[in-house]
Amino acid sequence: KRYRLSLPGNRSKHMLCPMSSRAMISSGCRSSSRGLAVAAAASAFRPSLRRPVYHQHITSNNPSISYRQLFNKAQKSRRSSSKHVSVATKGPGAKPKLVGPQNSSWGSTMADLGPIPRSFYLGHESTILRPRYSGKSAWFGLTTVTGINILIFGMWNEPGQDEEWMMQNFTTNIENSKERPWTLSTSSISHQNGMHILGNMFAMWLFGFNTYRVIGAFEFAKLYVMGGIACSGTHVLHNLATGKTQPPLNKEERDTFERMAEAQGIESVKDLPPQVRERVEYADKPSLGASGSVMAISAVAASLFPLDNVRLNPRMFYMPLPVAVGIFVASDLFGITQEGSPTDHAGHLGGLAFGALYAYSSWYSGRWGVTGQLPIVYRFKQMIQQRK
Repeated sequence: KRYRLSLPGNRSKHMLCPMSSRAMISSGCRSSSRGLAVAAAASAFRPSLRRPVYHQHITSNNPSISYRQLFNKAQKSRRSSSKHVSVATKGPGAKPKLVGPQNSSWGSTMADLGPIPRSFYLGHESTILRPRYSGKSAWFGLTTVTGINILIFGMWNEPGQDEEWMMQNFTTNIENSKERPWTLSTSSISHQNGMHILGNMFAMWLFGFNTYRVIGAFEFAKLYVMGGIACSGTHVLHNLATGKTQPPLNKEERDTFERMAEAQGIESVKDLPPQVRERVEYADKPSLGASGSVMAISAVAASLFPLDNVRLNPRMFYMPLPVAVGIFVASDLFGITQEGSPTDHAGHLGGLAFGALYAYSSWYSGRWGVTGQLPIVYRFKQMIQQRK
């Protein structure tokens, strides 16, 4: 979620109103049975047994060869192989695979799967990708990011805190981006409202836990920071494009307009007196929140795990992760056309677009230790072939 300064609207302090609630979908559960490990071994050592379908169990058509024999052969080869081995060929039919040290499975404990229950996230049991990093590493990394966000949230709500200083250093707008360029990044760890930080951290654990286990600490940190910068930069460009270039509202103006709205029962900016309405509508609006980083992470997660399923709440139906991300995109494309929306729709789209480009470039450049096609690309091509 990203907050924007908007008057009037939510009665929260300084009118930093939360966007409409996002999909409450959480980080995933992914299991791997012994049969799957054996099937993967069969795929690795018996090319004739490989099926062209991306996420599908591989079985043997030779009754004289047992799964136990194939499993033993895989274990023996693994012990004798070097640490880094290329495991996929190039070309349109290349399967997406990791290269280098890997864990054998996603595990089955909370330490391996993260804190989010299966009622929100359902990992596809036959996914080809396997984690390169432990669940404990992901717990440590995401807990660190969460802790930093909680620290800044505490600063916002500390009694006696200089809120004008917080606005200048932990929100982004045209003025801050010029005079204090670090705010392009610090705004992505900044939350003033409790529900705001709760929703963003929930979504980060949802999309980020398994993603972290594939790409690792450094790449995840880079994705979070650069996704936030992309979100902030898009917000600044949107302010410029829509004429919101007047000086931002100062604390005195915000307090005055809030009291006016409460006294007169005003619920919309359109109901303000003309002079006040023009000042509010064309002021350089600040933005804050981790939603840009979360959207970038969600784009990477959808690219890596296209068959994983999520749902908005336990009573709803599951949907593929790319479909859920697509719904976010459609919502922001519609919201960006609505004047006076408190949500930073432009920033969301900027963060997500960066995440998609980052996933594509990182996969094919080899920075993530992978070969073959990006999983979502591989899956899309499969769907086209199956329809023919």
